Amino acid sequence: MLKKTKLRLISLACVLGAASLQPVFAQSSSGTTTIKQIDTGWSSDTFGVMTAAPVLNPAGCTATDMYESSQPAAGYSTFYAAALTAFSTGSQVVIIVSNTTCTQNRPTIMGIYLVNP
Repeated sequence: MLKKTKLRLISLACVLGAASLQPVFAQSSSGTTTIKQIDTGWSSDTFGVMTAAPVLNPAGCTATDMYESSQPAAGYSTFYAAALTAFSTGSQVVIIVSNTTCTQNRPTIMGIYLVNP
């Protein structure tokens, strides 16, 4: 009986542990594409990236013309540097976006990978 109870508790702990990791995996990737346009915020520290491929929108954001990032998001400066580099060199990119959040009503950038052709 004690073994059965222990097994149930361990199983429950595993399920709860896996559920608590869900936000860590809350992201999708655009696939390889190129950056066609970069917009900056008019009166805020934000930028948006328009790609050649259709915008991936797993969070159901209302604006689907580009991906967006804003300060004080972790990685903001790195994302912006990567976007500028890719745009200026014509490099291919993969945009990683949040499955759960929008920024300025657009899919939120969580990462940008530069890809060698």
